[in-house]
Amino acid sequence: DVYKRQVESLPKMRFAHIFGVDSYQYEFKPLHHTVEITYISKGQLHCVSDKEDFVLKQGDILFNAYLYPLRVEASEYHEHHTVSFQLEFGISDTPTDLSVPMVAHLSSERCLKLIDEIIRAHTIYADSNLRVAGLCLQLLYEMSASTEQSTVNQGIRQYVKKVKNYTFQHIREPIRQADIADALGITPEYLCYVFKQCEKTTVMAYVNRIKLESIRSLMEKENLPLYKAAEFFGYSDPNYVSRLYKKLFQFNITDGLLKDKPNTPI
Repeated sequence: DVYKRQVESLPKMRFAHIFGVDSYQYEFKPLHHTVEITYISKGQLHCVSDKEDFVLKQGDILFNAYLYPLRVEASEYHEHHTVSFQLEFGISDTPTDLSVPMVAHLSSERCLKLIDEIIRAHTIYADSNLRVAGLCLQLLYEMSASTEQSTVNQGIRQYVKKVKNYTFQHIREPIRQADIADALGITPEYLCYVFKQCEKTTVMAYVNRIKLESIRSLMEKENLPLYKAAEFFGYSDPNYVSRLYKKLFQFNITDGLLKDKPNTPI
């Protein structure tokens, strides 16, 4: 019946363990519909295949879908935590069906804890596949979600870097959010969203802060009046600059500028 088929399609555990040894060498052969997920808790593990050559370090996660031969080896002590299970759906010819790379530098405590929870549950409830199967599915979801978030964050950081470069290159000109968005080829709304996601502030708040700090620095170093320093950085209204500075920094832009200068002779 339908319920029985659904249960039979759940992940089926092959093994789950924590293993540590001074030297290690093993070669994985292709195996149909099998997934193995490992993280390194101590030392490192060298992995070699026809397609990749990489080193797993502490905290890294290896997602092995047994698609092609993989040799792993370690010449010094290492410790790994591994769960391996059969999966009758979601794996075709490539592991990308699960949106998980073979090596995941996730730094995800949630994924590491789930692997350990699966090991614990498999040890204690060896006869209860349903409990462990649910944890395995949750682990696959968490890895996929963490990978997607990591990719998103990488894209966001690239936009943020471009915003900062644009600000530096155009710091002496009036800068509008629409100008930056146009230069980056995205909408102003999306620009505002991605910048705030990463920097916890708005694009224009960042731009104004950089400009105002530069104005204050120029006034201090070159002994310039506010209107000239403001004009140098693209502001035509020194009163606006003064109000904006007070709002952002909670003190006047001219405060303290003359305290160390000698008195002008009468």
